[in-house]
Amino acid sequence: MNIGGSAKVKGVTVTMTQAFHSSETGCPVGYILKMEDGVLIYHAGDTGIFDSMRLLGELYKLDVALIPIGGVFTMDQFKPQKH
Repeated sequence: MNIGGSAKVKGVTVTMTQAFHSSETGCPVGYILKMEDGVLIYHAGDTGIFDSMRLLGELYKLDVALIPIGGVFTMDQFKPQKH
């Protein structure tokens, strides 16, 4: 499987997504899991925030998103600015 590809394992469809993280080895990725009952779960993996996350939510109508936070090597608290 590669980014954008899917595989079905015991009734669960797993789709690999892109992620962004500095690494000396490998390529960071996330996953979207479509459970047998239709629930869609996004596991962002070890990533920083990136604009395509919005697109994944629009394409897949996610029910749950697992996002890494902490602010040192992952995303920090997001505080939208008022316009």
